[in-house]
Amino acid sequence: MILLTIQEESGFAGFFVLAVCQDLMLVDYFAVAAGKRDRGIGSQALGLLRRRCPGKKIFLEIETEDASAENAAQRKKRKLFYLRNGMKETGICWRLFGVEMEILSFSDLSREESARMYAFLYGRFWFLPIRPV
Repeated sequence: MILLTIQEESGFAGFFVLAVCQDLMLVDYFAVAAGKRDRGIGSQALGLLRRRCPGKKIFLEIETEDASAENAAQRKKRKLFYLRNGMKETGICWRLFGVEMEILSFSDLSREESARMYAFLYGRFWFLPIRPV
């Protein structure tokens, strides 16, 4: 796992937690500090990550949209943010530790490639908490 911090002149602005397996890069966690949001920092950080890692298939997981979910508006807003910033739907969904997640990626990504990342992260028993949807 790799931790990258996002800094600006005034200090800490956010961070990425990344997993890298050969040509695959999973953005396991991405956050912009609460007081720094809605200023374009997240978009800039994603763009910089993409430019700095041209040979990597960068992807991430988001909770699937569900109008009945408590955080339905947040889920929709999050997905729109990533789509606006160049990610695309892959059509791949996994149930990760009981939560249905959709995979978004900057490039073409197969279910097998995402499964390879999970096997790398969780070892040979990765399929126990992670199931295809």
